[in-house]
Amino acid sequence: MDDRWERIQDLFFEAAALPPAERGAFLAGACGGDIALRSEVESLLEADEGSGTFVESAIGRAASSMAAAGTESAPRTVGAYRILKEIGRGGMGAVYLAERADQQYHKRVAIKLARFSGYGDFIHERFRHERQILASLEHQNIARLLDGGETGDGMPYIVMEYVEGLPVTSYIEQHALGIRARLQLFLKIAAAVQYAHRFLVIHRDLKPSNILVTAAGEPKLLDFGIAKLLEPGALNEAIMHTSTGMRLLTPDYASPEQVRGEPVTTASDVYSLGVVLYEMLSGVKPHRLKDYTPLEIDRAVCETETERPSAAAARTGTFHQIDPELDVIVLEAMHKDPARRYGSVEHLADDIRRFLTGLPIQARRDSRAYRARKFLRRHRVASAAAALFVITLAGAAGVTSWQASVARQQARRAEMRFRQVRQLANRFLLDFDEQIRNLEGSTPARESLVKTASEYLDSLASEAGNDMELRAELAAAYRKLGDVQGGPRAASLGRSEDALKSYQKSVEIGRGLFAAGVRDPSLLKQIIEAERMLGLLEHRLHKKDGDAKYEQRLTDSTALAETLVQARPELDNLRTLASLYRELGERYADSNRATLAEQRYTQALPIYEKVRQLAPGTRSDRGVALVTQRLADAKVMRGDLDTALKLYRTSFDGFAAMARTPKAGQTERRSLMAAHLSLGALLGDPLIPNLRLSSDAIEHTGAALTIAEHLEQADPANRTAKLDLAYTAAQYGRVLRGTQPAMAVRHLRRAVALAGDVLSTSPADRVYLRHVLRYRTDLGVALAATRNTSESAAILKTVTADLEGVDTPSAGYELIGAEARRELAAIFRQAQPDEARRLTQQALDRVEKYLLDHSDSLEMIHHLSLLYESAAWFDSSYTKKARQLWAEWPKHGASSHYDRRRLEEIR
Repeated sequence: MDDRWERIQDLFFEAAALPPAERGAFLAGACGGDIALRSEVESLLEADEGSGTFVESAIGRAASSMAAAGTESAPRTVGAYRILKEIGRGGMGAVYLAERADQQYHKRVAIKLARFSGYGDFIHERFRHERQILASLEHQNIARLLDGGETGDGMPYIVMEYVEGLPVTSYIEQHALGIRARLQLFLKIAAAVQYAHRFLVIHRDLKPSNILVTAAGEPKLLDFGIAKLLEPGALNEAIMHTSTGMRLLTPDYASPEQVRGEPVTTASDVYSLGVVLYEMLSGVKPHRLKDYTPLEIDRAVCETETERPSAAAARTGTFHQIDPELDVIVLEAMHKDPARRYGSVEHLADDIRRFLTGLPIQARRDSRAYRARKFLRRHRVASAAAALFVITLAGAAGVTSWQASVARQQARRAEMRFRQVRQLANRFLLDFDEQIRNLEGSTPARESLVKTASEYLDSLASEAGNDMELRAELAAAYRKLGDVQGGPRAASLGRSEDALKSYQKSVEIGRGLFAAGVRDPSLLKQIIEAERMLGLLEHRLHKKDGDAKYEQRLTDSTALAETLVQARPELDNLRTLASLYRELGERYADSNRATLAEQRYTQALPIYEKVRQLAPGTRSDRGVALVTQRLADAKVMRGDLDTALKLYRTSFDGFAAMARTPKAGQTERRSLMAAHLSLGALLGDPLIPNLRLSSDAIEHTGAALTIAEHLEQADPANRTAKLDLAYTAAQYGRVLRGTQPAMAVRHLRRAVALAGDVLSTSPADRVYLRHVLRYRTDLGVALAATRNTSESAAILKTVTADLEGVDTPSAGYELIGAEARRELAAIFRQAQPDEARRLTQQALDRVEKYLLDHSDSLEMIHHLSLLYESAAWFDSSYTKKARQLWAEWPKHGASSHYDRRRLEEIR
């Protein structure tokens, strides 16, 4: 359909909405001197009045007569913007993709431009009206107004935020969103509409094509072109007429009062949102329009009862199952009587939130009496004829009907109770934890939530049977429960053994579904997440073959995630794969396989950057900053300290920016703390190869300590915060040791006490134990620096004794033991040289082969060199061995001033 015909159609709709007496003046202004244009519109108005319908034959003739007309070419520039291409077209104008033409900055925008001068002042008022509305709306889910004005030839235009996304229904289909995700997406849309209502703006044209969803999953509300201001103020009289009566609408989404030309209120937007929600849930439109004549539109929208969304979905096979309560919510929003709809968009959204949290909804089905009145009103004659027959049957059917009613009520009540318990356990309790997790002092409340959720989930699991959907929900819920109880990657309650059991349940249920042939992507993600957490805890809790199982679970999960991304390269799948690459890198780094760690981090970084492009925001920024930090760790291990410093600073800048945002919470502060620690360690922590910039190291580690103290004081029961404080105090003690040994001892005593408290809550946790042994060793070394050798020796002896009691100790434990023996030997060297020699040789015997096997790690060379140097007093050949380590390092890793300086120092 071409431009001139669209112009005729627009003018027809606008004129038809006005009282007949006002149409002549309107057309005189809108058509100007175009007599043929006015004649075409008037012929359509006459036909419309004469038949009471939209005379399609007249329109068809008019459309045919215009079919050969050409379209106006797009301008090259509009204001300060260069037109790139047309991206949309409407009756009164076109929408173009454009970019700044003056090189002030690079930004793509959408420009809505009027296309006809024949509208006269009317089109200018319409565009001014839309600009006024958009200027009053600043909401994250509403496309923003950026600029506006008139072109050189007097055509008005509006410059808006360019939204690159899909219509909401297309987004749902492409991403295969579940019911819960659809509802959460709808709540964001509703929030934008409610915001507009608070500013006295009614959209009046809500439909999927006006709601675009970005790659990040954020909806954006577009096109306020026919929106109505409830208080138009000084708007031109013509605009006031159109904003109160004009039937510019989309029939599939218009409310009955819009179709009938009645006054429009916020209730109309409630109705249209109901239609959008209907389609989002069921995949089909609620009205089955045979054509788009006024009579057919009136019949479908104003008279025909709306089919329940669940019935429509079942009939068309577009979705598996829609909860009956959602039927009630949608149908109340779409009630044909505006007075019987939700009183506001907020009330509609509130009922959806109540449904999501398992609370009773406020909406009610139409009563039998109401439906009966409606039926009788539509079918008066047939109803009267049937009345006598119904009365005759009523007495005989009464008792049976009453018994059946009681049975149905009991069944519904039992089903409702089961559904509420299911929602309470799987949604409300664990979702509520996500809301309070970052609040200071929330640990007692979280403990209570976890206890209740665990009881409900176990009860549901015993009733699940062959209910595949419920079992999938349980797999996800047990994983969430494990995260809260003792998830090693989150601010958990520190109950590692409880978390292990929950993860095991999640994996068992997920594997069972997978074995039964379920291949839903969301299930695969649940299996991946539960497997990786289970493996990590098995490793941390020193379970049998825990290290090997952890690595194998990660490897298997990564392969599964790679398959997912190849099949569906979507945002969530990319995030999962990137995090698995990063975690595998962390596993390799923990076991001192530096080259493999660097490879995995290098694989992860571009995926995290791609995720940030698709979904800008704090979460994506955190992912990039974190893997950058990890890659810097690997660079340290590989000896590239200069590159590591640059990467640490880049990561630090990212975390610092996140911590400065108004919404920054515990997570952002904790990440900034870790960034300070990483920089501080490279700058001057003697535990690792470092740049020996002591004052800078003290500054960064001290800043980390301040953050850690605040987090721990805000929530003293939080084990993660307590362990963070212990770790930070220990590093602060180490960087102080060379210049302020007495102060170093005070901080290290504090670290030992804090870590001991945490270990007492979960004695089997090998990570907690390693923290305690690490800090006690650090304390022993610091005490020796203050010449308190007796206490130092006593502490270091307990460390070595405790290590003897560890079953199959890992490399991390052995390195701690080697350092403790080396420091003990230094204390005993003068008074007990034989014991000193025995301890040194024992340390070498236990770790030399392991360290040589990991000669691609500068940290391992660092520790082995210290051992060789400590043995040189009784065997000078160890000096040669130490020099050889540094001389050959460039064959294994990156050479820097650090390894060259170490080679020069060993004589």
